[in-house]
Amino acid sequence: MRREFFNWKKRRNASEMILLKLKSRLWNWNVSFNW
Repeated sequence: MRREFFNWKKRRNASEMILLKLKSRLWNWNVSFNW
């Protein structure tokens, strides 16, 4: 059970990191487009 929770936490963190990367990439693209 503890291992399952750890795997779920790791998976959630990975998905959050991917979302953050996509957001930062979109933000940088918008900034470069506006400039």
